[in-house]
Order: sequence, then C-alpha cells, then structure tokens
Amino acid sequence: MADRAVVRVALGLVAMLAGACGSSSIGGPIESPPKAALERYLREPSFRRAALVDSLVVKDNGYATLRLAHYDSGAPGDWSLAPEWNPPAATVATFGSSWSRPLAAEARPLSVSPAASEGDADALRALGEAAFFRYPLQLVDAPDEVLATDESANRFGLWRDDVRGIGGLVRAPLGDGSTGVFLSCASCHAQPGEEGRLSIGRPNAQLDLGFGHGLVDVTTAEGTEPVRIADLRPVRFVTHLHADGNVLQRDVISLAVRIETLMITGRNGLLRPPREVALGLALYLWSLAADVPAPRITSDAERRGEAIFAVDCASCHTPPAFTGPPVSLATIGTDPRVGLSHDRGTGNYRVPSLRFVSSRGPLLHDASLPSLAALLDPGRIDPAFTGGRAPGAVVGHEFGLELDVAARADLLSYLRRL
Repeated sequence: MADRAVVRVALGLVAMLAGACGSSSIGGPIESPPKAALERYLREPSFRRAALVDSLVVKDNGYATLRLAHYDSGAPGDWSLAPEWNPPAATVATFGSSWSRPLAAEARPLSVSPAASEGDADALRALGEAAFFRYPLQLVDAPDEVLATDESANRFGLWRDDVRGIGGLVRAPLGDGSTGVFLSCASCHAQPGEEGRLSIGRPNAQLDLGFGHGLVDVTTAEGTEPVRIADLRPVRFVTHLHADGNVLQRDVISLAVRIETLMITGRNGLLRPPREVALGLALYLWSLAADVPAPRITSDAERRGEAIFAVDCASCHTPPAFTGPPVSLATIGTDPRVGLSHDRGTGNYRVPSLRFVSSRGPLLHDASLPSLAALLDPGRIDPAFTGGRAPGAVVGHEFGLELDVAARADLLSYLRRL
C-alpha cells in the first residue's frame, strides 16, 4: 500500500463526479445547454448561488454548510474573492529527478479564449478537455519516490501513455518559486483500455493513494470512509453526485458548481480556478457519453438476461440510462458508514449507471467486490468468502443472488453488454 503521506488528496477531488443528468437519449448527440445559461454562470453570482442551493440534498451537513458560507455568499471570506489560479503546467513524461528542473517553454497556462469567456459551448468543451489532462489539482508530496522508476510508478498505479505522459501528472510552480508535481483529473479518471489506448473517464482501479487500489476517501483524512473512484464515462446519465447522493444534478450548471467548489476546497479556499475551466470540465464530462450506443443484444443468453434484468434490476437501474434516484441504506444493505457521514450523509446511496459496468473495475461504493461475477456469486455472503477486497462476507446489494446458476449466467451475459 502507498504511504498516505506521499500523495495529498483533496476530499472528494479525485472521486468526485458521479453523475449529471442530460436530456438527450443514449447514443444521441449531446444537447448543449442554452448559451444564456452558460453566460449567466460565468457572470452572475446570484445565478451560481441559486444553482448551488438547489443542488444540495441536505442543507445542514458539513459539505453544505461550508459551501453556503463561502460560495457567492457576499460575506467576508467568500471564495469569489480568492485569486484566480491558472499556472503554467507541463506534462510529466520521464522518470527520475528531471521533474524538479525549472519550468521551461513547454509549460503554459490553459488558454481561455474569448469565445470560452463569452459562453461558447464548443470553446468551453475544448478548454475542459485540456484542463482534464493539464490543470494541476493536488500536490504530490514525495515525487522522488513516486517517479523514481517505472517500477515505483507501477506501485502507485500510474498509467503511461505516449501522448499524455505518466499518470496524468503535471509540473507546475509552487509559491516559493520551485517546481512541484500535481495530480490532474486524468490521474484518477483514465486508464489504458483496448490496444493500450487511454480510456478517458474510466476509473483508474490500480491507483493507490493510501486508501487501497482504486479508492479515495472523500470525507476523512484518516481514510475511514473510502469510496471507489467514479466512472465518468456515463456521467451525464446519473441524477446525483457522491456515493450518498448528497448533490442533485439538475443540469450542466449544477455540475459546474460542484466542480468549481471542489477545486476551491482542494486549494483550502485560498485559490480558485477560472470559472471557464470549471464550466468547460462539466461540458467535457458530458461529452464522454456522446457516442454511447444502446446495448447490442446478440445471443439467446443475453436476451434471457435482459428479461431477468427487467424483473429483478430495472426498478432501480432503469433503462436507457440504467440508473435512478438514490436508494435507502436499509434497502441496499451495504456498509452504511459513508451514507451516515457527518459531512455528506443523506441516509441513502446513489444508483450508479450500469453503462460500462463490466469494464469499471471494483464494484459497490467501497470497491469491495472485484467484478460482476463476484457481485452475483451467492457465496459472497458467507463468512468464509475470499473473493472480495478483504476476506469475509460481502453483504448488501444481494439482488439476483436468489437466481439459479443458469439465470445468473444469463444475467451476467446481459450486464456485460452494457
């Protein structure tokens, strides 16, 4: 396991974005929101404030009270008064101590075009894509250890890509004039896929920031409430953010507010990103679902599985988005700690979209099961079970375990098509 002191992670920053709802159908084009709404987000504090308030499912937990006190509140200490931070940054592409050399010409701030500042959706989306890979989010405390060799990078679960470099890491200046290494969004939300190509939005199930592979703690510094890194590919299909459904996603504006506030809290409220960057990231994340086709059912087993799904699963994971509103902790039956969190708890867990579920990596909010096959294995509720993240029973979300062997195999065939 990685030393938790090696990588400093903002609470919720790398596990953030578990959803946003969209109006277009799966496989159809992404419908850009009205330009007027994008312009208002960029220019009107009262508009952003209303979007925040409307998105908070619980108004009196730690997450909500912090934001209500500081986000476009008009009060002293408001985050809007913090300096805007858009530093020059360069991709980390080599191992060894070269990360510490002075920043050179290749390091540059994100380019915020006049079109993006005027609310042009295409310009904002392009800016969001650049920010996903190049905006420095969280400082790596011991880059010499992380970047010493290819082996050390493997130990921390950092991917390699010929174009994007090592693990989404970027070099950027620190306040004392030296150079630091930072995580970007891509560090947690990208992973090599087919033929080695980088799969954007796919959770990095190998990343170990001190909480276990594919896990971050979005609430505590001690790591007592770990959750799995979210799959951002179906982000626009889901109605709520966070494992406990703490934030309602009405539209791309509420998603942008979520992104902006987590980037600010990741800098301890002392710096804020350009608002064009937060809005661009929201639009870019929506675009990840632009080409998601409807499930292509080709075999008799998949057709039987589809029929079983309609009876046993679709009331929560409703097609075509394969998601739905949050479900109570009592109904879902998994470890309730995150759902009861003082900072974020709602008494519920959100319902993730099942699109891409077979390539997502560990499942359930705490990544306690490694695969769909393990999720549907009736043996997992036995205390002698050894197929989970830790030895012992994995209880909760026991839907489908009562099916016979053939029916579970058919259901598994269908789920793998999603």
